[in-house]
Amino acid sequence: MADAVNPSAAVFARRRVLVTGGAGFLGSHLVRALVAGGAQVHAIVRRPAADARAGDGVEVYEVDLLNAAALAAAVRAADPECVFHLAAYGTTGSQPDEARMLAVNVIGTQNLWGALEGRGCRIVQTGTCAEYGDVRGPIAETHVCQPRFAYPASIHASVTWSQSRGFQTGREVVILRPFGPYGPDDRPERLIPSVIQRL
Repeated sequence: MADAVNPSAAVFARRRVLVTGGAGFLGSHLVRALVAGGAQVHAIVRRPAADARAGDGVEVYEVDLLNAAALAAAVRAADPECVFHLAAYGTTGSQPDEARMLAVNVIGTQNLWGALEGRGCRIVQTGTCAEYGDVRGPIAETHVCQPRFAYPASIHASVTWSQSRGFQTGREVVILRPFGPYGPDDRPERLIPSVIQRL
């Protein structure tokens, strides 16, 4: 996955980029691609043990998105030109706490927006394909979202918050909804790694 991202990551050469969830599955691949593309990468991780996954050449901030003051301090230190907001809770069955989903995914996003106030940077945020609900056949980006359970509902609320704040403030917001990403360093309980292991 990282190799596929590297060519386009070069547009971030010498630019200051902040990645939330920088030690997660998508985040760790993105961070490595951005570093390879010459970006000045800053990553927010929740646990100290996650530092190693963020990779070399990365300024790491151990911050919980629910700690608004610490998050604001990390954003000030990173001084980003672009933010990739990938941090989320509930991405696998090993993260079942619905109250934490709502807090991290919605309040954490709200805190990020508060920390970015007065900074003119673009936000690229990941949603989830599950926001669309139970759909058969092709899905267009204009398809109405109808999330059916807690995780996609909390992510959809987070995405909707960011879109509304983007309209209100004039900040550019880009929403990506990945469909079944997989690859090296994926969590073993996710679908494709678990199928490979069983085979």
